[in-house]
Amino acid sequence: LSLTYSSAKGHVVGMFRQPEQRVISAYYMDYHEWPLPDAPTSMKHFAMVMQGCQTKMLVRDAPIEPCVNPNPPTEEETVLALQRLRDGFAFVGITDTWDLSICLLHAKFGGECRAEELLNTNLGSNATSSPYDTSGLEGFVDLSDGRLFAAARRIFDQDMLRFDVSLESCVDTCFGPAARIAAQSASVGSSAPHRSHR
Repeated sequence: LSLTYSSAKGHVVGMFRQPEQRVISAYYMDYHEWPLPDAPTSMKHFAMVMQGCQTKMLVRDAPIEPCVNPNPPTEEETVLALQRLRDGFAFVGITDTWDLSICLLHAKFGGECRAEELLNTNLGSNATSSPYDTSGLEGFVDLSDGRLFAAARRIFDQDMLRFDVSLESCVDTCFGPAARIAAQSASVGSSAPHRSHR
């Protein structure tokens, strides 16, 4: 984001994930974006090298992928990331509450919820509906990304109150309509004439 921040400021949309959950997911995804020639010796080793990935994405001038730089964020970078989150984002969502985030997005900007927005289309081989067990991190905590995520969570919670969004309201305004639109599309598709391809 750093290379385009000046032009994107005020228009950025971001989905943030709890840092330890994100890094464990990356570990299970074949050491996603691991920058060193030798494989990590443990989950903790992987997390220590990959720490601050979300912070780096907001502040470092990397044309491809800032997370492959193994140097952890500095205090100055963390403060800058927090400032950019506060001043530059039009919308902040939380991946751990994806459906509510999509509902909030539509409450804030309008438009109908669609069923495909609520689908998990990128399930990994170790995907789980409950949080990952963090014991493999051996107590490691990502301090920079932890501060960033806490700030993102505050913005999300404030917008939930500001736009009067809750699980109950989303059933009526988003989840139900999305299901009805999907059902209507399926009905239209099933009644459409089929062509044979030779």
